[in-house]
Amino acid sequence: MLAAGFPLSFPYIARKVEILKKDEYDKLATKMNIPVPDTWYLLGGIDPSGTLEEGCVFVCIGGVVYTDINILHGRHPINRPSDLCVSRAATLRDFPNLEVFNNVILFPARGEVPLAHLQSGGDLDGDTYWVCLHAPLVNAVVTPPSSFSSSPASSYSDNNINNNINQHSNGKVSITPLPPPPLL
Repeated sequence: MLAAGFPLSFPYIARKVEILKKDEYDKLATKMNIPVPDTWYLLGGIDPSGTLEEGCVFVCIGGVVYTDINILHGRHPINRPSDLCVSRAATLRDFPNLEVFNNVILFPARGEVPLAHLQSGGDLDGDTYWVCLHAPLVNAVVTPPSSFSSSPASSYSDNNINNNINQHSNGKVSITPLPPPPLL
């Protein structure tokens, strides 16, 4: 129709152009893969020995343990900048009992707020993490402060939930507690 001389402002053509534009944007958002060297998708877990210090991670890929370097990691899918963290890789000589783990990123069990929780509320129940060791990218990332300011247990307490409901309801919503379930 354009070759025949119809203007782009013609309603039928304008709708078709918008549809094509939306399809291209959707392809970019869902299929855009930029290969980055030294990156992997690894299963996340908690340090079973409890020896990793807060802010450190243990990474072993293909039998190679990475130590004493900064590692960029985020819980997959990464939806916002605060889902990325830069952590220091633990020194293996301090934690020889972790060398049996392969193709994983282990997070410390220590700390006020779990490191995994800072990444989209990760709970290490089979979460996959994107791990990057590519130095130019790791050094370029500035990790913004996470919006999670409390530990996972306290952020889901009844008081916090009630406060959030009261804060956002402006008195227009009344919540009645459910009765207890019947005894069998």
